[in-house]
Amino acid sequence: MKIVSVLFLLLLGNIFSASAQVVDVATNLNRPQLMEIKDNFLYVAQSQSGVISKIDISNSAYASTDIITGLNNPVGLKISGDELYVTELYANRIFKVDLTDPNLNQIDILTNIDRPSGIEIIGNELFFTLASNSNDRLMKVDLADTNKIVIELLDGLQDPVDIIAKGNDLYISEFLGNKISKINTLSPSPTKVDVVTGGLNGPVALHFIGNDLFVANYNSNQVSKVNISQSLPISSTANVQAVTSPYGLIFDGNEMYVSDFDTKVVTFNIFPVSTDSRIKMKSWSIFPNPTQSFIQIHNLEQPQYYSIINMNGQVVQTGIAQPNERILIENLVNGNYIICMKNGSVGKFIKD
Repeated sequence: MKIVSVLFLLLLGNIFSASAQVVDVATNLNRPQLMEIKDNFLYVAQSQSGVISKIDISNSAYASTDIITGLNNPVGLKISGDELYVTELYANRIFKVDLTDPNLNQIDILTNIDRPSGIEIIGNELFFTLASNSNDRLMKVDLADTNKIVIELLDGLQDPVDIIAKGNDLYISEFLGNKISKINTLSPSPTKVDVVTGGLNGPVALHFIGNDLFVANYNSNQVSKVNISQSLPISSTANVQAVTSPYGLIFDGNEMYVSDFDTKVVTFNIFPVSTDSRIKMKSWSIFPNPTQSFIQIHNLEQPQYYSIINMNGQVVQTGIAQPNERILIENLVNGNYIICMKNGSVGKFIKD
């Protein structure tokens, strides 16, 4: 297994763009950490104030509401269906709320666990990291198991913060180890493999778009990107000067949302597209939207290779979009999707 060493080259071609206008989404926050997005709402864990906030990102007003208060250092968030799962670091528990429940009643999943931080769900299995003072570990529990028996998968991690799944692999950011590691979740005896080493500076939040893994670097104002599918990947960074200590990181279409650990959440448009591509991106649109069985690209002038990506950053469908022809999406589960054209154009649609 090859180790990907991240080399931060100074050539212009190896720096991905974060030069578009920086917009404050929310300010005066109290140590915003990891984030999730569902149905045009951005959910933010504020560790110091013990609050989960919901921010409407459908328009530039960015109206914000504190939906859960009184927590003891919430860190990790994960949305599965209509349920929001939360790791509460100093309360030593993981709980969930049903976002369709107006009372947002908290249901404990696990209690008396040692400082849970990152969280991910694959099928019925909930994976989480323990940022313990004595032994940092990766654990899992079967959500369908009424006894909620916790299984240890790995120990000896170096201050794990975030975890994210891609296929059957689970990627882990190790803050003090300055690296990204992974395991195969289907292995009966998972072995940790170092995937990204060198060049990181306090890696925290992780997010996939296709095969590109984006990493927020807490100890610098940088976000890293590495294509994990390449045997010799070209890695790159973006300097997000408006953010002193990037912590949370998530995408909605071509907008990258980053939480600054001290006070705020900002957004950038980071996809590097040429002037011609920007014009094309503005000229076409998706209809019907929302949709159930197909989409069509309005004003598409020539065939374009496309990829459809879900909100977990997984490529779920590829093909060639033809002018005046439908793209069938019957096999996709309901939810929000991004469609990316080869020329750099990006759009968003909802299947319901």
